[in-house]
Amino acid sequence: MKKLLAVIITWTIFMAPAMAQELERIGEWGTPPYHHIEQTGTALYAVSENGWIDVFDVTEAASPVRGDRVRLAGKPYALLFHNERAYVSSGWAGIQMLDVSDPLHPVLTGQVDLDSDVRDLSAVGNTLFIASRDNGLGIADLSDPDHPSLIEYVSEFTIDDTVTELLTDTIVTLIDGTTLFVSDGTYGLVVLDITDPRAPTYVNYSTTGYIVLELLVEDDLLIAGLGIGGVYLFDITDLTNIVGLDNFVSESVDLDGDGSNDYTYQVNYTYGIQKHGDALYIADGVGFEVLDISDTTDIGILHEQLNEFPPRMP
Repeated sequence: MKKLLAVIITWTIFMAPAMAQELERIGEWGTPPYHHIEQTGTALYAVSENGWIDVFDVTEAASPVRGDRVRLAGKPYALLFHNERAYVSSGWAGIQMLDVSDPLHPVLTGQVDLDSDVRDLSAVGNTLFIASRDNGLGIADLSDPDHPSLIEYVSEFTIDDTVTELLTDTIVTLIDGTTLFVSDGTYGLVVLDITDPRAPTYVNYSTTGYIVLELLVEDDLLIAGLGIGGVYLFDITDLTNIVGLDNFVSESVDLDGDGSNDYTYQVNYTYGIQKHGDALYIADGVGFEVLDISDTTDIGILHEQLNEFPPRMP
């Protein structure tokens, strides 16, 4: 018995690693959880922190069709479209670049290591803003779109003469390119003036009740992904007085019209959001939902896409 045990141990130590090196991936099964969504035209990019991006054709908003998959290094958190490029924040793998001149068929073109935990990205002109979980808000030069060059990190801001550390998970830029919203890593949102993008200045601070994981701005509407807090819509007409409009976490539906609820559509955990017309796509870790926000004070649900296909909702 001792001899047999010795043989097994010897085989495990010397032979198993060699066999492991010879293993070859021959396929995959199932649909990954998505943690971030971005859209360009009719191409929707669903980012999985497991290390890839799935591209969906969303010509028909309620019937997405999955196409290409791009595999990435590190842990991809978010994606930014800018000038026929897609920049992917990839944690400690830095930033990865994709050529998206053909949006439905992206091509990986390069990677920049910033020696930092990169969570999100935003850009104005040739300035790239980097949300670093350990270094704060990074500012980089994008004059060469394939080789972002770091200028500096801003790791703190001042509110009422109090210096507060800035730990960023999410950033987003207003459409006019003069205001930057920054999640402070707790339950707040910092508003910065980036009229001079290389020298941002403080404007306002607003609490959200939950950690902000994703933000989207369109005109005077701010859409916040709040993890277990679901999705919240805010009116930002006055940046010094941000007003809540409506919140969506779940909705029960009577499918057969018998007066009782047959199914509850649940935003499991809001990781990513993307707006297309009046449709709002939510990446929630087990699939994604499509919400109707035509009435910003009364959010409804259009579609639920779970790990299994086809979708549950007719």
